[in-house]
Amino acid sequence: MAKDVRARRDALRLVGSGPVVFLTAMFRDQPNVMTAGWLLPLSLDPVLIGVAVQPSRLSHEFMTKSEQFALSVPTMDSLVAIHGCGEVSGRDIDKFERFGLTPEDPHEIEAPLIGACVAHIECGVIDRVKLGDHDLFVGSVLHVSAEAAAFG
Repeated sequence: MAKDVRARRDALRLVGSGPVVFLTAMFRDQPNVMTAGWLLPLSLDPVLIGVAVQPSRLSHEFMTKSEQFALSVPTMDSLVAIHGCGEVSGRDIDKFERFGLTPEDPHEIEAPLIGACVAHIECGVIDRVKLGDHDLFVGSVLHVSAEAAAFG
């Protein structure tokens, strides 16, 4: 079967990492949420997760300053919010209010979790590595919760 030649950056789409999630971070009582799609498991012992974030993002600033973040795994019911949180900046609007996201109390960190999601992962930042135009935040998993029906 014939293949079309693609731009090199299309390779990133072909090896898509996993679910698209809401990433939350907070600094000085100001929460922010962004859509994150570049995630990867890094280690089983200790349990580490990596997430790539562009340095111009407000969440990057908050993750750097607070050394914490949370990942909330949404369902298709949140599709509009998933798209919207990846298109606008928390510097300009309150994305929780704009997209009808309900914050929930976390267990181990300060950044809120996103209600109506099927799972939550709370992380402490243990490293940040500059890789091209993104930084890879290495998160030590501190707490995990998931709906039994979604994770089983």
